[in-house]
Amino acid sequence: MTISNYYRKKVHTENLIATFDDVLILPGYTNFSPGDVDLSSSLGPYNFNLPIISSAMDTVTEESMAINMALRGGLGVLHRNCSYKRQLEMARIVKRARSFVIDSEYIATIKPNESITRAKNVMNNYNISGLVVINEQKRVCGILTKRDIPFNESDLKNGSIKDFMTKDVVSIKPGVSREEALDTLYKHRIEKLPIIDDKGILRGLITKKDLTPEFPFANKDEDGHLLCAIGLSPKFPESSHAQNMLKEIEQYVDIFFIDVADFYKKADIEGTQKLM
Repeated sequence: MTISNYYRKKVHTENLIATFDDVLILPGYTNFSPGDVDLSSSLGPYNFNLPIISSAMDTVTEESMAINMALRGGLGVLHRNCSYKRQLEMARIVKRARSFVIDSEYIATIKPNESITRAKNVMNNYNISGLVVINEQKRVCGILTKRDIPFNESDLKNGSIKDFMTKDVVSIKPGVSREEALDTLYKHRIEKLPIIDDKGILRGLITKKDLTPEFPFANKDEDGHLLCAIGLSPKFPESSHAQNMLKEIEQYVDIFFIDVADFYKKADIEGTQKLM
């Protein structure tokens, strides 16, 4: 590619052809250090400490990438090359990750009479290391972590959660501070700390992983959850089931991107208007 007239004048060469590797920007005097540079930017009402957005491609941004981008001050846009069900699953995982207190609606729970196999599948599907066990009255009666999963094949097939869960649950009341939670976790050498009210109802969950290490530049919403973005087709879904799934996705997503190559077709414009 022929270099532009602007750069030709700079290097005093008429017919120079160059690549990026052929050009070196000479360092010069500065009166500040790299740590003093402010790269913050904004997108609508949201501020970003790192002005980088990872693309909504299935080879680039799924839940892990979206979490890591938000933790470091950027934004990851979950791709749309999947079902609405999968998009909802990814958005949920992003929203529950690295929050000081995981709200009860995001906590994976299971009943004491359910099978160990089901518990193992839930942990693997949601990439989590433990489940809070609640009874029919929705009261906490135990905790099951990956360390409690038996190795014996017979126990895996026939065992129930109540036989392997930790029944004496260490918990705290709502309104606890970060420091108190961390002290309790270290004192009892546990990794998960349920928040339980006076009636025994689960109100939240604090994990050791979410308390340390701290990410000072993480982008979070008003409730302390990581910001989540998702790519959508400009085509409005026709079935009521798909529309209901989209409404559920909306509860977990802060920023929507219309993922289309060229935004000029009438159908794309009308579909986007319906989505809005």
